[in-house]
Amino acid sequence: MGGVEAVMRTASQGIFTTSPDVTLQSIIPLLNKVTGLPVLDSEGVIVGVISRKDIIRVRKSGGTLSEKVRKHMTSPALTVPLRATVQEAADVMLQYGIRRIPVVDETGHPVGLVSRSDIFKPLGDYTRVMAEELEMLAGKGSWQIK
Repeated sequence: MGGVEAVMRTASQGIFTTSPDVTLQSIIPLLNKVTGLPVLDSEGVIVGVISRKDIIRVRKSGGTLSEKVRKHMTSPALTVPLRATVQEAADVMLQYGIRRIPVVDETGHPVGLVSRSDIFKPLGDYTRVMAEELEMLAGKGSWQIK
């Protein structure tokens, strides 16, 4: 199926990130655009992930949005290396029930993001192409078994 590099959205395409030292309130505008954010340390290495679900948990438990991301992020973050296959990324997402996963280089810096739709869109394209090829081979019309 190939590597994640072929299907990921790259950092240059606009991946939103945040710092562990900002308030939950400050990331709400970003979480209105995406459902989760990689949390980067001062050197740009992923140290966690914060999601809309985390914010909801904070509010339900009586916490305030003035609290720091660090307190509520999931850490360590689940990531996949740039050399990972699409299948490996899909396996991690399915195993942990997540919709997207950051792709990191060998130093732990984010280089992209892979979502379920990034993985499944090529599969849909492949299925469509295979169906068209089968139709060409079989000829248009219906098959009858006698």
